[in-house]
Amino acid sequence: MTYDSLSLSEVIPARPERIYAAWLSSDEHTAFTGDKAVVEPFVGGKHSAFDGYAVGQTVELQPGRRIVQTWRAEDFPLGSPDSRVEVTLEETVGGTMVTILHTDIPSGQGASCRDGWVKFYLEPLKGYFVAVSGKTNGVPKQPPKPAGRLVAKAGPKKAKTAKPAKTAKTRLKAKAGKRQAETTKAKARASKAGRKAKRPSSARAGGGKRRSPKARKRRS
Repeated sequence: MTYDSLSLSEVIPARPERIYAAWLSSDEHTAFTGDKAVVEPFVGGKHSAFDGYAVGQTVELQPGRRIVQTWRAEDFPLGSPDSRVEVTLEETVGGTMVTILHTDIPSGQGASCRDGWVKFYLEPLKGYFVAVSGKTNGVPKQPPKPAGRLVAKAGPKKAKTAKPAKTAKTRLKAKAGKRQAETTKAKARASKAGRKAKRPSSARAGGGKRRSPKARKRRS
């Protein structure tokens, strides 16, 4: 008898320990697959998913790193051996690289198994860990900045005092004041010019040329 095998990977936005714990938890496995699951979280423990559609036994565990289980679906041919599923968890940027290696699949069922892992495990795992906390499950979105550099940069920098913004009303008042000042100056200049124009000249005041006191004395 020939067998199919497959390998597929996806980045899940959670730490390896969280995914490991969820995979081996009956409640969380049920939650992220959307159907009843029962998992005994120890080597030799039994597991089932999708209300008994797939069953098997856990054969190897490396906490936070690796889960190895036998896997048998209801539609496996009679007499065929159980298949083997190995799940490895590797921390990476943005979360954990989850790799599923599924071997010893009955011939012809590899494609449907691949679709099932994507549709019922990898995609739901992504949505589950985003919805479960609304955060990043402790996964940083970018590398942390060194604290020393932040302190040094923030030290000499002084806070700027915000200047009050000039409103339209303030600007209009300023313009009106300026116009009023210019009008007052113009009136003052006009008034001074008027006074000069009304002042009689020496010629008009004396009816002719002014005579010196000596000249007036000789004439008298």
